[in-house]
Amino acid sequence: MKRIKYIVKIKSWFDRQNGNSYFSGRVYDLNMKLLHIMPFQYGYGNHPEDTAIALIQSTLETHEHKHDIWRKCYFDKEDALKRDVKHLGTDHYNEFTEE
Repeated sequence: MKRIKYIVKIKSWFDRQNGNSYFSGRVYDLNMKLLHIMPFQYGYGNHPEDTAIALIQSTLETHEHKHDIWRKCYFDKEDALKRDVKHLGTDHYNEFTEE
């Protein structure tokens, strides 16, 4: 049985001119309490998810394997404009007023 404990919101942007992918994100608990902010950074593929898992692992009192933590996460991924990706990775982002 899968038991979700974390919600990970990730926005990605692909720079077509240079061929690079960037992302930012936030990690919440089930009560939508912000646990971590992942600032705007380079990464593609599963790198955003791996970064979120590493942040969660760093706060746990006991070590859990990354695959066990992965199963406890719901990943909300979307492609977005550069300005939206940058904004998600700042302290000024408000989940409930942004559209």
